[in-house]
Amino acid sequence: MTNKNLRQIVVDDGDFSSLNRVIDQSGLADFLADDGPYTVFAPTDEAFGNISEEKIKELFGDNEALANIVNHHIVAGEFSAADLGDLDIVETIDGAILDVAKKDGTITIDRAEIIRPDVEASNGVIHAIDRVLQP
Repeated sequence: MTNKNLRQIVVDDGDFSSLNRVIDQSGLADFLADDGPYTVFAPTDEAFGNISEEKIKELFGDNEALANIVNHHIVAGEFSAADLGDLDIVETIDGAILDVAKKDGTITIDRAEIIRPDVEASNGVIHAIDRVLQP
């Protein structure tokens, strides 16, 4: 177990710089440092690279839309990859239901593949995913 919280891991991990920018601008940075526990489905920089430049500019002009995107990637409670493999759905903190599927050892969340599971934090867990989930 690490003593770094979810926020610190997002800041320090080289795969999450785009997510870090979104979190900073959305005003939710302090939330990820709270006690939790939370499960964060964290899109990698490569996942953000699959969004058009036009859409990125549009999002960064709307802090509420950014906050909605961040909240759509967070689940209350700590769910390991093994826990997720036993579930069909999870509910995000914005009240959305995300489909969970497991096939051939790969877990997907609304068609986003978990590419690096179980990054432990002091207040939850991060699962790196290969696409940005859309609210």
